[in-house]
Amino acid sequence: MATFCAVSLILPCEASMVTCLVSEIVELTRIEGDPLAQKTEVVRIGEIINETVSDCRLEAEVRGCSIQLQGQLPGEVSGDPELLRRAMENVLRNAIRYSPQDEVINVALTQTAKAATITIRDCGPGVPPEALPEIFKPFFRVEESRDAESGGMGLGLSIAKRAVQMHQGEITAQNAGPGLCVQILIPLIDGIDFISST
Repeated sequence: MATFCAVSLILPCEASMVTCLVSEIVELTRIEGDPLAQKTEVVRIGEIINETVSDCRLEAEVRGCSIQLQGQLPGEVSGDPELLRRAMENVLRNAIRYSPQDEVINVALTQTAKAATITIRDCGPGVPPEALPEIFKPFFRVEESRDAESGGMGLGLSIAKRAVQMHQGEITAQNAGPGLCVQILIPLIDGIDFISST
């Protein structure tokens, strides 16, 4: 009976993880599909960030940390609002996942005439320097046990990178001592050639 009870508790958890994994793979496949089939519209990037931060605040509070949003992004970008939202959400949730209790996750917004920059920094353990170039690769995990316990599938940052690249942007990560700092650069409509020309 005890074994049956244990299995009955484990199976729903494993089923949920498999469902999540399948969903992430489908999303990654969709992003890597035909670029011409992607939805494109004028997007107010600041509104996407504000909505994403608002949606993630409760998750942060449950984990005992908080999110601080600084700056504004009044500019517009051309792209898929859902892909942009997914990119921001994945990076922010990754920061929440590894942020210690009672710490603040900083989301800083800056804008030039050509591009919008979103910087997300947590105060977690960071990433070994040799692993930094790998963290945006599909299924890469810095620590297997830590990601498994936290629910990570190793696809969140990879999806974020693909989504950002679909908008001719760049995403980079560096250790912040403490924590990890992820920076997303998205060209504005009037500065669409900014990244390729620098």
